[in-house]
Amino acid sequence: MQSPIFIQTGTISLAWFFTWGNILFIGITVILILYVFLHSYFKEIPALLYRLITAIPAILIIPSIVFSIVSYQIKVSIQNFILLFFILGLLGGIIPIVSSIIYTVYFTSFSKKKMEIPYIQSIDDSGQTERQYIDERTKVEVVPMTKGYLINKSTGKTYTLSNINIIGRGSLQEEEGNKIKLNDPYTSRIHARMIFDGNRFKISDSSSASGTYINNQKIKGWVTLEDGDEIKIGRTFLKFTQAK
Repeated sequence: MQSPIFIQTGTISLAWFFTWGNILFIGITVILILYVFLHSYFKEIPALLYRLITAIPAILIIPSIVFSIVSYQIKVSIQNFILLFFILGLLGGIIPIVSSIIYTVYFTSFSKKKMEIPYIQSIDDSGQTERQYIDERTKVEVVPMTKGYLINKSTGKTYTLSNINIIGRGSLQEEEGNKIKLNDPYTSRIHARMIFDGNRFKISDSSSASGTYINNQKIKGWVTLEDGDEIKIGRTFLKFTQAK
């Protein structure tokens, strides 16, 4: 039932929002907040800005909800703010919707963005050079190698590298490649990947939350490593060594 306050103030066209519209908006906003927070958390996407833009505007809907539930006497005392409460509530519902749409579109295209395609190089029986181009979905045979190592600069632990290597802190059993598990809470579940192309080792960040750094420089795409490079993963520092 509509409050007579809307008739008295000539805002009958806004009554729907204070009757059920603001409740609908707050419900949609809560769903979108959960979607952005949970999706970015489990996908380990660095989306703090989108989380804030989706969550904070929900506060703007509160004045309209308060106006809907207060007594008629209080409504009369603040009737001059009906239009303001409506505009704020509308923005509080629209901004999270727009933000979540942009988040979905951007990070979907981001995850599909084409970068330098790594490959594993080999020589067949006839002496011809072959290159097998790979991406994160490619299943290839993992070959133990002794040409490359990672050394944890804090613990001194040495990791022997293979042609495909997965670096992270979580459960890596389902991933294809040599698993290098770091006991570092600041490292993402799958933080970075390393491959050997037949001559050199390359590393790429796997959309981790904190990024991957080579000699204090944040990397993008695939980067070829040099002997002695320092790799920062989370708060773990690794020294890369490639045998001559």
